[in-house]
Amino acid sequence: EHQRAFLNAVTVILEHTGKQFTFWDVLVACQQPELMNRLIENFQAQVMTSPDLPQHKKNAFLLAATTLKGNYDDKDWLTKIRGLLNSMMPFVGDSLALITGSCENLVTFEEIVEKKQILIVSMNLGTDSQPYKALGRILMRNMQFMIASRYDAYCLNQKHPFISIVLDEFGLYSYQGFKDIIHTARQANAAFIFSFQSIEQLSMDVSESFASDVASAPNTKFMMKISNEGTAKAFQQASASVPTERLSVRVEKGTILDRSPYTEEGTGTRQEAFDTRVQDHQVKILPTGQMMALLPDRSMGVIVKHIHVPLGNNSQLASLPEWL
Repeated sequence: EHQRAFLNAVTVILEHTGKQFTFWDVLVACQQPELMNRLIENFQAQVMTSPDLPQHKKNAFLLAATTLKGNYDDKDWLTKIRGLLNSMMPFVGDSLALITGSCENLVTFEEIVEKKQILIVSMNLGTDSQPYKALGRILMRNMQFMIASRYDAYCLNQKHPFISIVLDEFGLYSYQGFKDIIHTARQANAAFIFSFQSIEQLSMDVSESFASDVASAPNTKFMMKISNEGTAKAFQQASASVPTERLSVRVEKGTILDRSPYTEEGTGTRQEAFDTRVQDHQVKILPTGQMMALLPDRSMGVIVKHIHVPLGNNSQLASLPEWL
């Protein structure tokens, strides 16, 4: 918490300079108390007298200035933020410097939505995956704030531009608070497509409550071949249980001349039972290029579909990923 407060204070001061700054600028500024004290002295009067800044922004500047001065007065201040500096170093390495160190050709989520553009972010989870996971969470938080901002000035029957968001393997980048936006995205005219290996993966990466929310919130669900028992059962239960008949037939042991060891006596019982519309074998032995789907329907509630992915030739089949 101490290091987080210190980092927040540095970025607050840098923000009021009116200049664009990168991870590298923040990293350097954290280690230069003379620079930060000079910025505070140069911009404090301008911030406090600005008629355009709300009072909470001015208070945030004063709090950040007090936090930094208190930290820099401690003779061990550099030792106490060493963990923060070490955590920031991967973000200015060669693999991420193009993203975190650039000040040109920058875009925001708001601009992408306004211009109806498509943003593709590829996360390369290699040997040093922690910085990419952190960057993924930063992007998801910014996206969440952008969607939540649509509620800042609510108007009756207001229509926002539609946003379609695809998050592949999103459990690796997600966090507990992200589930809040899932339940309100429809009112903000935002649609999410989540892709993950299993519910257990979300439980391990985030939490069990998060995994349960994500698994139950979407109305449309697709399932490829899966061997995970918990995920298969969740999909079966989402398909709904319907009344069916369960037959029990009395049998007796056959003789050596009978084709089967038991023969039916001709009597039995019939009772009503409930069973899920999607069966266990339908999701666990799906062939390549096939999936089960639960689709919302106004008249029937939920429709169960068995979907075949059309393949043109064998070369296309060979190029399909192993998990499809």
